[in-house]
Amino acid sequence: MPGLLQFVATINPLNSMVDGVRAALIAGTGAGITLDLSVLFVTTLVISLLSAYMYSKVGM
Repeated sequence: MPGLLQFVATINPLNSMVDGVRAALIAGTGAGITLDLSVLFVTTLVISLLSAYMYSKVGM
C-alpha cells in the first residue's frame, strides 16, 4: 500500500475500533484495548467540539 494510504489507514478511527473488537474476541480479554479506546475517545471529543463550534456559526 502506498505510504499516504498507509498513514490514512492508521489514523482512521474505524481501524482502532476493529482492532479493539478483534483483541476482545480473539484474546478473550481487553488486553491492548486501552490505546484503541483512547483514540476513539479523543476522536469523538474533537469531532463533537468541532461540530458544536460549527453549529454556533451557522445559527448566527
